[in-house]
Amino acid sequence: MPGLHDTPGPHLKRQSFPGGNSGYARYFVKTLIPTAIAGERRFDDIITGRIDFAALDREGQPLRMRLSSTVIGVRHDREPERSEHVDLVYVRAGETRVVKAKAVVMATGGWINKHIVKDLPAKYRAAYQKFVHAPFLVANVALNNWRFMEKLGITAAIWEKDDGDFGYTCNLRRPMLVGRHQPLLNPNRPAVLSFYTPFHSPGIPIPAQVSKGRAELLFTSYAEYEKKIIRQMVKLFGAAGFDASKDIAGIILNRWGAVNQLIAVLSES
Repeated sequence: MPGLHDTPGPHLKRQSFPGGNSGYARYFVKTLIPTAIAGERRFDDIITGRIDFAALDREGQPLRMRLSSTVIGVRHDREPERSEHVDLVYVRAGETRVVKAKAVVMATGGWINKHIVKDLPAKYRAAYQKFVHAPFLVANVALNNWRFMEKLGITAAIWEKDDGDFGYTCNLRRPMLVGRHQPLLNPNRPAVLSFYTPFHSPGIPIPAQVSKGRAELLFTSYAEYEKKIIRQMVKLFGAAGFDASKDIAGIILNRWGAVNQLIAVLSES
């Protein structure tokens, strides 16, 4: 994904599981807690099986996954080489809780780790400071149909971004056919149109671009993004019959670089 430039490389091909990257997470969950996803350990069942959320955090099982829990601090109980356990502090339902673990794997990005790992070695912290993490927005527009794109003979669009434009490219999600999941790519049927939107301001230093873009990502309301997306779609597809009130079923925003998830895999003592 481009972070601070417009056009992806000419050989870039996008593929995704039904549900996007949740396909990878489903494999982790099925391996660690087999009863959490209905069916056998095979691709079809793992990707499309119903999730039993109660099975994730059940007493008595060797491994538990706790949802809605934001980790805010991880620290050895003493110097790492002499440490007997790790204290993991997290917030759930407004309450701060502590888990003591024999080991913790920080399976998340360095831009989070440098704040969460309280006794991170200074040289690691300094190294993390050298990386630049750009914000990025993916907007998924649920369509009741895409006849307006068929009329134009396209399933994707790319444009030179002018002032006031939203994004620079959009495309229909190519449905992956998986076992029971056999969606049809038919202009008369529902589909998802995805917009990929970097935040870049050529001409100013990269750190300043990142800060400016992240501020825009954080402080632009959903309602304002909705207006921008619809305005862009009217500009692109209005002449081909696009009608937002009839053709759009919903809009979901995935803001990368503003809200991040932390996953900590631990062995409880």
